[in-house]
Amino acid sequence: MRSRFTFALFTLAALLVASCGPVATPPTSTATSTPAPAKLKVGVLGTTGDAPLYIAFEKGYFREQSLDIEFVQFGSALDMIAPLSAKQLDVGSGGIGAGLFNAFSQGIPIKLVAETVRTPDNWKSNAWFVRTDLKDSVKTPADLKGRTVSLAATCTVIDTELSVLLEKGGLKRSDITVKTVAYADNPAAFASKSIDFTYGFEPYATTFQSTGVAFLWLTGGSVIPNHVQSGILYGPSITAQQDVAQRWMLAYLKGARESYKYYNSLPLPDDITNIVVKYGVQKDPARVKTSPLSPRNLDGSVDKSSVQTDLNFFKANNCIQGSPTVDQVVDNSYAEYAVSKLGKSTP
Repeated sequence: MRSRFTFALFTLAALLVASCGPVATPPTSTATSTPAPAKLKVGVLGTTGDAPLYIAFEKGYFREQSLDIEFVQFGSALDMIAPLSAKQLDVGSGGIGAGLFNAFSQGIPIKLVAETVRTPDNWKSNAWFVRTDLKDSVKTPADLKGRTVSLAATCTVIDTELSVLLEKGGLKRSDITVKTVAYADNPAAFASKSIDFTYGFEPYATTFQSTGVAFLWLTGGSVIPNHVQSGILYGPSITAQQDVAQRWMLAYLKGARESYKYYNSLPLPDDITNIVVKYGVQKDPARVKTSPLSPRNLDGSVDKSSVQTDLNFFKANNCIQGSPTVDQVVDNSYAEYAVSKLGKSTP
């Protein structure tokens, strides 16, 4: 099925402290305890977008919350929807797609509870890449006519962005050829000239350029500014445990804020490089060291207007069953809880 990485975290024993008042007064007692332990399976893609999760694990932030974490590797966020729905997976980290809304329409309350990647205009690690030998041929979106693009899946945020890109060039979907290619297979697809352009993020963005198979053409943020492209998904197994869900978010946001120290600051220090290499799909330390960590909202909350842009596309292209709304799927209460404990971020 999928490779699994199990990491047993310490379960902290309960701590009881009793205190008695003066002899003349009745005894009083107070008790404090560590959070109840919980075991959780967390779906990841192994990209640098998941770095805050790995940092939170290595820094002990999940351990502080008595959470025993098992990371489960997936090829795409779409692959996480079924196990989240079946309560075989508790949390998922990946791109936003129509599957999230369709699950809700089928009565399965998967929630988008935090954003993990948003793309400002100048962010070069989430971008559209074109095959190197086409550098003189593809200069504007109109030049995409007759070209072949790879997508890991349709009805995703990348699909939304592709539609906007085509509109900018006065093109329709029928003017290009779409191939389904896993993200990890895109470097080889470029090298064999079976695709002409695709969307890339880390570690693949660095791989495209360092191997010379493709060049950065347009940043994602120049197509849809500040597009929320991926996030944290809570399945019904964790939303049924509010305290656990809140503690998980607290640990995650601590990891996100820790990772921000290295946002757009290269090369990455050795300890952070080693963490990403240990758990991520890119095992070359030299490449990881030069791969920027993804921008995100350090207070966690999801920009609903960005998600609405994607939902509009999904509905217009028959990706959605029923009539789910953004408010039904996005739940910022867990992030708001974590911020109430940590305070607002001050990047």
